[in-house]
This record gives sequence, C-alpha cells and structure tokens, in this order.
Amino acid sequence: MTGELIAERRIAALSPKGEKPTLRVAVGRPYQVDDVSWACPVSIEGLYAKLHDAVAAI
Repeated sequence: MTGELIAERRIAALSPKGEKPTLRVAVGRPYQVDDVSWACPVSIEGLYAKLHDAVAAI
C-alpha cells in the first residue's frame, strides 16, 4: 500500500486447508480524485498481492 497509513488491524485467519495465516488489513489517508470523488488506498496482506483503491463519490 502506498500513502500514509491511518488504520491497521492484524487478523488471525483459518483457511479451508487448516492453515492459520495472519492477515494485515490497512487503510491509507483519503485523497481527492476529482470534484466529487475521494479514494483510500487499502491492502489485505497475506490474502491479496494488490488491491485497487476504494473510491466513492459524494
């Protein structure tokens, strides 16, 4: 994840195969995309290599 980290949580998971990975869920500082849209960088390390930023419009 790029940008300034504003929230993070580590979660103990359980896979269907019985593995117990620790996931790191992180959210970055929101940034303005255009006049009506904002986005936040997000990541779930241990599950996804890369996620698209979460985007919403007012």
